[in-house]
Amino acid sequence: MIDRLLTIPTNDIDLQRRGRTILSVALVLLGLVILASVAVIFRPDATPSLLGLLSAAVVIAASMALAHRGQVGLAAWVLVIMIIGAAMVPILIRREVTSSLLYLTLPVVVAGVVLRPWQVWLVLATGLLVVAYKALGNAAGPQSQPEPWVLLANSGMVMATLGVISFLSAKIVVHAFAEVSASRRAADAAAHQLEELNHSLEGRVAAQTSELRAAFEEVQAQANEKQALLDELTAQRAVIREMSVPVLPVSADTLVMPLVGDIDGERMVAIQSDALAAIERSHAHTLLIDLTGVAVVDTYVAQGLLRTVQAASLLGTRSVLIGIRPEVAQAIVGLGIDVGDVRTAANLASALSL
Repeated sequence: MIDRLLTIPTNDIDLQRRGRTILSVALVLLGLVILASVAVIFRPDATPSLLGLLSAAVVIAASMALAHRGQVGLAAWVLVIMIIGAAMVPILIRREVTSSLLYLTLPVVVAGVVLRPWQVWLVLATGLLVVAYKALGNAAGPQSQPEPWVLLANSGMVMATLGVISFLSAKIVVHAFAEVSASRRAADAAAHQLEELNHSLEGRVAAQTSELRAAFEEVQAQANEKQALLDELTAQRAVIREMSVPVLPVSADTLVMPLVGDIDGERMVAIQSDALAAIERSHAHTLLIDLTGVAVVDTYVAQGLLRTVQAASLLGTRSVLIGIRPEVAQAIVGLGIDVGDVRTAANLASALSL
């Protein structure tokens, strides 16, 4: 609640400081007014004093309202003028000197914390004018005594000293808050610059991220394209392999496998697997392996063909090698490969008649 009472609607640090000070002083003075009202309420002649205290309370409340609205300078002057007036009433009306002159030091002190430094001199000048007025009045009076002169001189010296101290204090405080404000503005500027750099960096990062994403998508598209080509190539190779190693039925129990071109290791494996798979599916009794289109037979190919014949024999199928060309036959003999009991035929017609 206290923080809410001392809140000033402004972003200026110095105005906030002065406004909170005004509100604090006003609350203290308001408390003193309430205590004074309680003290004089039971006196026989309490009405004038109560009216004066009520007026002071109204002025203090007005000063607080002005401070809450952000009009700190006007609130400070209202408060200081009220204090000066309260100190001058006993001097000008009741002719009391001893205590009232000392009360004139209070507005000087308050001015040092709520007004600007140059305004302290105005308050001090007002107090000194009151002191001078009282001194001249005492000098012109028929019962003038030296003691009031001494009191007035001392009061003037005290007020002048407090005025100088208040001015210097206000000057130091204003300078300190000016440095704080400058530091705050520099910090805000640095924060703003940092925020701009952050936005710029975020933009650059976003741009680079977008470029990297585009590059990644391009690489991904290329990879997908290559994978599609690889899949297509694999499918084509499978088709080519099936076409290069065909196993065709020529009757209910006879299969023919015409071979064309060179036979490498991969194709030899395909020949063996496709031939045995076809035998298993068709339950054929005879497998005719046509080598008419094979120009070269090396040791690996010859041994692979013999293993195919032997594997087919284990499945209950006899094999016949057809169309072995003379140079192929010479190569097989030259390699020293034992063909054993493998049947051969010159052409497909001869093989079918076996």
